[in-house]
Amino acid sequence: MAWLLAFMVVSLVPPELEQWYSLCAAGDWSGAVEAADSLALADPSLEDALAAEVIAASLDHGTGGSVREEPLPADTAGSLYSTAMGALLMSCSDGFIDDAELRLQEAIALDSSNTLAWYLKGMLHLRLGNADGSRASLFDLERALEIDPGFLPAGLEEARVLRDMGDMDAALGKFLEIAGTGTPCGRMAVCEYLLLADSLGLDIVEGPIDAASCDWEELAREQSRHRRGIAVRAVRRSDDGASYDRAVLYFELEDFRTAAGMSRRLLAEGIEDSASVMTVLGLSLFEMGSYGEAGEVFRSVLERDRSSVDAHVHLGLLAELSGNTGTAVDHFLSALELDIYNQVARSRLRDMADDSYDPEEVAGSSTGLGVGAGADLSIERGSRSLFEWGGSASVSYRFDERGSSVDGSFGGRSVTWEESNGIRTDTLNTNRGWASLGFDYWFSEDYYVQAASSWDRQMYTERPWQVSSYAALGWQKWILSWFWFSPRLGLGSVNARWTTGREDLYTDDFSIFAAAGLMYRKPYTFVRSAEISGNIYFPPDDPENFISRGSVSLAFRTWNPLYVTIGYSIDYTRSPAVPTWKKFNTSFTTSLNLDLY
Repeated sequence: MAWLLAFMVVSLVPPELEQWYSLCAAGDWSGAVEAADSLALADPSLEDALAAEVIAASLDHGTGGSVREEPLPADTAGSLYSTAMGALLMSCSDGFIDDAELRLQEAIALDSSNTLAWYLKGMLHLRLGNADGSRASLFDLERALEIDPGFLPAGLEEARVLRDMGDMDAALGKFLEIAGTGTPCGRMAVCEYLLLADSLGLDIVEGPIDAASCDWEELAREQSRHRRGIAVRAVRRSDDGASYDRAVLYFELEDFRTAAGMSRRLLAEGIEDSASVMTVLGLSLFEMGSYGEAGEVFRSVLERDRSSVDAHVHLGLLAELSGNTGTAVDHFLSALELDIYNQVARSRLRDMADDSYDPEEVAGSSTGLGVGAGADLSIERGSRSLFEWGGSASVSYRFDERGSSVDGSFGGRSVTWEESNGIRTDTLNTNRGWASLGFDYWFSEDYYVQAASSWDRQMYTERPWQVSSYAALGWQKWILSWFWFSPRLGLGSVNARWTTGREDLYTDDFSIFAAAGLMYRKPYTFVRSAEISGNIYFPPDDPENFISRGSVSLAFRTWNPLYVTIGYSIDYTRSPAVPTWKKFNTSFTTSLNLDLY
């Protein structure tokens, strides 16, 4: 009965394709490609031959799916042609899965006994990678086997699905049925049976299982094959019009000349998004080696869409080819700011900077969310001598390329040793807590506004002025890409408390302040950052009662994501509220920091 059904299926394909179908049914895809290719060469008018060649090539793991570069005729119709289009779309990329399924359903509607269409549809459903996909795949494969029980690729795939669904006994039985056929599918079934039996700790069934016949190399090729496009150069659809999807399809098929030509037509007609179409044109020209024209196209893309990762990456590659390393680095960094996971930009930056460069750290610190934590020890000298330790945590989110961000932090400190005039004093109730929230908005590459508010809870305050909240206008001058100068001027609300031990005093006033800093940042080098900064605060109603602060800090890269920071600062108070207090306070701090995210 099975023989009769197989004969009936073969009779449904043209007589000249019977050998091709028999080879497909045995899983001999390479042989099927050669058989169809021979027919197409012998009779170019035989439209089904090229369709048959495309189907077999899409499933051929050994040759990479290479077929002749002759297009399918635009006016071709029929179940076999629709199957070929479905197979072709399946091999292009996952973005064409829906189109591929439509083509295969069309093939089945034209001929419900089309075994290959049912088989390909089952293979397509497996890409869903879930239980629903497995059940749908099993239905399609069983339908193919009902039509032709001798179609071994469907039986082999059905056994695999049963195995993955946990039905080991049924899977072992299916593998055994196919193992004794002496076909390419049979040799792969032997491999699959041996692997499954070994994983289950079962004895090998003698007879149909001949370990020497197992084709391990073919199994490895099938499991590792990158199923992204058969090298079919020009598959025509029923309408010969240009579209963005078709241009992408030709690029996927590595027909770069056709993809470029179609992109030019679309740009001339002005019916598609220009940046997207120009990207396809630039990519095609780059692959064709037309580097000068490709560079012009990608620069035009950036004029329309500054967020084009493809444009930045390929302009970086072009700059590197011409020996312009600085421009290449700039483009690769821009690409990583947009897509931290871009492998081309990462690898090129690593190659250019050797092991000293960490593109993930640079890109990760340039945009998006950042979370950090730190622990520190500090010694302060001034009106009092203090030894403190503390911890802090910070969260920031940078939401544009210029640097606009929201930043928050909080922490605590504890005084473990204190002296006043050489006399050790009680340190009880001197623990401190603080928190701050700030916002920076950059309205150009040089100018920004900054607002911040801070809260500081402590038993006493060593100096009489403390800015609780402020707004400022800042300007930043980039001296080099990693070194810049940034002054700012602002107005703040001062609300500070301090004590002499005998009484508490409060201030509640406005303070004008100015600040400036020189900053260096190279997160991928040993000295990852350095900063020299200074500021001055003075109340308008009592300008002589000002305070100023200067500081210097260095951060050293240790073991990523850990780094160590050392800092030194000097505070100067022009007119201390208590005459016996010193005008200068100095502080030395060492901290261990951790970039959590």
